[in-house]
Amino acid sequence: VTYKQESDNADLCVLPVTAAAKLLGSGERYQMLGAVTHGNLYLIAKGNTVYTAENLNGLIGKTVGVLQIAEVPGLTLKSVLSTLELPYQEVTSVENAAADKINLLPLSGAGDVGALQGVETYLLGEPAVSAKVKTLQGYTIAGDLQVLYGGENGYPQAVLVAKKSLVEGKAQWV
Repeated sequence: VTYKQESDNADLCVLPVTAAAKLLGSGERYQMLGAVTHGNLYLIAKGNTVYTAENLNGLIGKTVGVLQIAEVPGLTLKSVLSTLELPYQEVTSVENAAADKINLLPLSGAGDVGALQGVETYLLGEPAVSAKVKTLQGYTIAGDLQVLYGGENGYPQAVLVAKKSLVEGKAQWV
């Protein structure tokens, strides 16, 4: 969607919400058609704890590994924590964790999940969630970010965009 030559770009494209906003936010070349995926982000953790809005404060003093901390996953988690008035901070290592905050540690990739000392809770999206719960002994789904986020429709995670020229030229088809 970012090539200078319009013919090199996709006519239609599914993108994470943040990527669509960053890459196409001007609305000059593409138009959003709608949300195609609503929240499929989950907390996984060692043990059988299930986090709800009522007990999410149980993460205070712990470190949560977050894949894509600067994108929809991390931004949505931070929004939930802010709404629930739970203190949090981003940390660069477990050693920087604070006892009075939820410590959010950016992950470099899915390979970090279950491999980091001092981190027993992670925020991931499907299908990585199912794969990790299946392969990591003792890990279970510990919370549904869509439910924690609340609201009538939750949060959109991915959107469908189309070239404006396609929308204008083939509106009936689109």
